Amino acid sequence: MRLTMSKKEFLSNERNKQALINLLSQEMSKPGISVAHAEGDVDYTTCKVACASALRQPTAVVAEDTEVFQLLAHYANPMDFNLYMITAKHLS
Repeated sequence: MRLTMSKKEFLSNERNKQALINLLSQEMSKPGISVAHAEGDVDYTTCKVACASALRQPTAVVAEDTEVFQLLAHYANPMDFNLYMITAKHLS
């Protein structure tokens, strides 16, 4: 399927945005990547899900937000499996 509008125009429609999120979640789940949908504070939910995952297995959080790092530093238990934070900022 070919997109016939700009990315900004496509994502300005809430139904399109939710459909894309659902599609990405479904595709990421296929190879076993854990996906969680947040309804409240996304940073807090990301941190809590990552910490819960780290109880069972090594876990990586990909984020560009220092708030996520601060929350992970606060909530992570050093006795759990390894918990990693990966940033994906592009150098300008």
